[in-house]
Amino acid sequence: MAKPYEIVVVYHETAGTEAEEAVKSIITTAGGTIRDEQVMGMKNLAYPIAKQKSGRFVFYLLELEPNVVADIDRDVRRASGVLRHLLLQELRFSERQLQMANEKEDSETSGKPKMAALPPSVATSSKATPKPAVEPGEETEPLNEEERQKRLDEKLEEILKD
Repeated sequence: MAKPYEIVVVYHETAGTEAEEAVKSIITTAGGTIRDEQVMGMKNLAYPIAKQKSGRFVFYLLELEPNVVADIDRDVRRASGVLRHLLLQELRFSERQLQMANEKEDSETSGKPKMAALPPSVATSSKATPKPAVEPGEETEPLNEEERQKRLDEKLEEILKD
């Protein structure tokens, strides 16, 4: 039974469409089908590969039989014009996992954590709600060193009393 896989291929920047056709041929000859192809374009590499500082990235979604994956991996590695590649079984997430990832992404972009992303036991506990850094009516201007030291001493005394 064919399973979904994904492969990202980094082609040599001067490699033409022949290199892409060779990789497609390797996949289809082994009995795989290409469901989708996305050309991501030229990108700078994090480090030089075969003395190349950039490469053309192409992403493919595939349907492959598990017994041919190793052969395709080997043949793509040996293909002319391919700098690097990564062949993985396609990740599938449950609806809950996708919802949690979206909530996490939203909270990171807004800068404010969302309580909905926390488990119910944590979201309802008093420890989950942080105290404000500045009490209402308190000054928010920067303090000079003397005032800062005085406030720290007062807070230390308050803590030690408890």
